[in-house]
Amino acid sequence: TELSIMNTKGKLEWRLRMESMEGSVAEKNLLASGIEAVRFERGEAVLKVSAREARVKWDVGELSFQRGVFAKAIEAGREVAFLEAASLAWASQDKKLIGRGGVRFRRGAVEVFGEEVASDLRLEKVTIRGRATLRTRIGG
Repeated sequence: TELSIMNTKGKLEWRLRMESMEGSVAEKNLLASGIEAVRFERGEAVLKVSAREARVKWDVGELSFQRGVFAKAIEAGREVAFLEAASLAWASQDKKLIGRGGVRFRRGAVEVFGEEVASDLRLEKVTIRGRATLRTRIGG
């Protein structure tokens, strides 16, 4: 099953593929399992998210992913950053990703483990909250 979410100008924002879903047109939401989501900006994929479960509220642009959440930032068709968390939420109003629980973030030579992360869609501007551990390679 596939669902495309467009913005008010008719541009593709999210494409979701899922194994199963149930939803309510009246309540403008759905629950999905086995989900793979791709976020688009200016026609290009910038983020790929996979999770075992997700809730989508399409009228307000909110997506929340749970259980086995993996996100990858994409630039020019290749992975440039990676985020793993117990849950990940996106609210188009705030334009932020919020990951919680067992967070692991990697970009380049930097890898951070923590409790909570707030980030932009491209996983460039990242704030780790709570107890965190940082690992990096030196010289190489």
